[in-house]
Amino acid sequence: MKSSIILTIFSQLQVAKEAFGEPSFPFAQLVP
Repeated sequence: MKSSIILTIFSQLQVAKEAFGEPSFPFAQLVP
């Protein structure tokens, strides 16, 4: 269950990255 949630959040971050170019989210730094 947790894995699915993490994957979902990761996917959202990928979309945000493409949308904004550079992620301006605090927890984006936690993602390599």
